[in-house]
Amino acid sequence: MAGLRPRTSCALELHKRGILDQAEGLYTGVLRLAPDHVEALHFLGVLKNQQGAVEEALALTAAALELNSGWVDLLVNHALINNGAGRHDAALAAAERAIAIEPAKADAVFQRGNALMGLDRTVEALAAFEGTLALNPGDVDAMVNRGNALFELKRVAEAVEAFAGAAAAAPGHAGILNNYGQALDEAGRWAEALACFDSALASDPAYVPAMINRAKTLLSLDRPDEALAGIDRALELAPDKVTALNVRGRALAALGRTEEALAVFDAVIALAPDWPHGYNNRGSAQAALNRFAAARASFAIATEIDPTLASAHTNEAIVHLVDGDFARGWRKYEWRWQKPRQFAAPLWLGGEPLAGRTLLIYPEQGLGDTLQCVRYAALAAARGANVVVEVQPPLKSVLAGVDGVSEMVAEGDPLTPHDLCCPMLSLPLAFGTTLATIPNRVPYIVAAPERIAKWRELMPTGKARVGLVWAGNRGHHNNRNRSIALERLLPLLAVPGIDWVALQTEIGGPDRAVLDAHPDITNLGDGLVDFGDTAAVMAALDLVVSVDTAAAHLAGAMAKRVWILQPFSPDWRWLIDRRDSPWYPTAKLFRQPAPGDWSSVISEVVRELPGVAAGLISPSPACGGG
Repeated sequence: MAGLRPRTSCALELHKRGILDQAEGLYTGVLRLAPDHVEALHFLGVLKNQQGAVEEALALTAAALELNSGWVDLLVNHALINNGAGRHDAALAAAERAIAIEPAKADAVFQRGNALMGLDRTVEALAAFEGTLALNPGDVDAMVNRGNALFELKRVAEAVEAFAGAAAAAPGHAGILNNYGQALDEAGRWAEALACFDSALASDPAYVPAMINRAKTLLSLDRPDEALAGIDRALELAPDKVTALNVRGRALAALGRTEEALAVFDAVIALAPDWPHGYNNRGSAQAALNRFAAARASFAIATEIDPTLASAHTNEAIVHLVDGDFARGWRKYEWRWQKPRQFAAPLWLGGEPLAGRTLLIYPEQGLGDTLQCVRYAALAAARGANVVVEVQPPLKSVLAGVDGVSEMVAEGDPLTPHDLCCPMLSLPLAFGTTLATIPNRVPYIVAAPERIAKWRELMPTGKARVGLVWAGNRGHHNNRNRSIALERLLPLLAVPGIDWVALQTEIGGPDRAVLDAHPDITNLGDGLVDFGDTAAVMAALDLVVSVDTAAAHLAGAMAKRVWILQPFSPDWRWLIDRRDSPWYPTAKLFRQPAPGDWSSVISEVVRELPGVAAGLISPSPACGGG
C-alpha cells in the first residue's frame, strides 16, 4: 500500500488544481489495486460530487466511512454531499458525528446548520451558523447562510446587516449581492435593493436570479415598463423559469395588459401545476377583468394547495366583498394580516360585551379606510363602550367631533389603557355588517366653522364651485389604475358656469405644469395642511369630483355631493355594476366601461356637469339610514 501513496498525493494535487480528469484516473487506478483505499474512496467521492455524479459520490464516501468512521473530514464531506442531494437527515447525522469527535470543527458545524435549514429547523440552523462564525469569523458562506436563516425567520433588519457584512467580505459576489438585495427589498428599501441587483449584474451579466429579483423591485417602485424589459431578458436565458414568467405576468398586469398577463399565468400553471402562487396571480388577473367566478375558482385551488397562503385567502375575500357577499367576505378578510400590531388587550371581533369597557379602534391601512370605518365608533358607544380611536395624524383634527368617540389619539402618541382593541377594517365583521345594515347615516364628519370661514375667503365666487381630485397616494398598490393625469381632465374646464377648485395635495411635475397653464383652476391644494382644511374647503363647494382616494371618502362622510371616477375593476367597497354607494348616500359612481377607458368616464361627467352649473343638482340631498 505504501507504493500507492505517491499516486494518491499526485491525484490530490491535480484535484486541488482543478485538473479533474487526470485526478480521477489516478484515484481509479489506486482503487483497482486497493479497493479499500480510504483516501482514494474519499477524494474520488468529493471529485464525483464536483462533477455532478451525486449518487456515485455518496456511495464512495459511504464506503470510505465503513472503513474509517472516525475521519472527521470524511464525515464533513459526506454531510456536504448529502446536503447537496437534499438528504438532510443523513447530512445531519454525519455532521453531528463529526462534531462529537471534534467539537471545534467549523466546517462540521456549518454542514449541521445547512442540514437543519433543509429540515426547516431554522432557529437551530441560525445557532449553528453563529457557532460556525464564532469558530471561524471570516467564513463568508456562514455569513450568507446566517443571513438566509434570519430572512427565513422574518428578522429582516438583522438579515440586511448579515448580508451587508458578507457583501463587504466578498466584494462583487453576484449571489451575495442578490441575497442582500432581496433582504433590502423585503425591508421596503427598494432603491438600495435595486442598486444591489445592478451590482450583481455588473459582476455577472447573465445571473438570472438577480434579473428576476431586480424586476420584482422595479414593480415595487412602480416602474413596470422597466420590470417587463428586464424580465424578458431573463426569459431569453431561461425560457421556462417559472418565477421569471410569474414576474412577467405581474408586470403586464401592472401595465393594464391584463389579458396578456392572464395568458402568462396560465403558462406558469402549465409548468408548475402544484405552485399556488400561479393560481393566486391568475385569480388576481381574472378579478381585474371582473371575472369573479373564475377568480374565486383560482383562489380556491391556490388555498387547497397551500391552506396558509394568506394573500390568496385575502384576494378571495376581496372578490366576495366587491360582489356584495359580505357574509363570506368579512370573515375571509381577516387573512389580510401580514404583520399585525401587538397589543396587550385582546382582539375584539364582536363576541364579548362592550358595556363598561374601553375599546381601542386603530388604523391599519390608508386614510380612506379610516374615514370610512370611523363611523363604527358610534355603534360601539351605543353598546356601552368607552371608545378610544387612534388615527393617522393628518386626520386627527377632522375626526375630533365624530359621534361616539370619547378620545381621539394620533398614531405615535401614548395610548389610553384599554380592555379590547379592534382594527378599522375588522369593524364591519365585528358588527355583522350586511349590505342592508351598513351604518350610512351622514354626515358623521363636520368641518370646523372657523376653518370654513378662513377658506371661504379664498374661494372663487359667482359660479358653481366644484372641487377636483385626480390622483391618489403614489404609494398605493393600485394608484396607477385609479389615478388620472390632470391633462386628461381638461375637457371638464370647457363646461361653462363652473369654477374649478383643485384639492390635490400631492402634485407631480406634469400636473403642476398643467395647473400653471390653467389659472382658471383655483389651486388650494398647496395650502391644505391636513384633512381639517380639506373638509373646510369642501364645505363651501357644490360638488366634489374625485378619483377613488381619501378625498372621496371625506366628501361622502360630510354628505357632500361627490362624483367618484372608478376604474373598470373597482376597489371592493364600491361593489360592481352600481351607480350609487350604500356607504355614502351622496355619492355617484362613474365607471370605466372597459379597462383603462377614462375617456368614456370623462365624457359622461362632461355631459352631466351642466346640471351642476345650472343649480339643478342639490349639493346636500336628504341622507340617512343605517
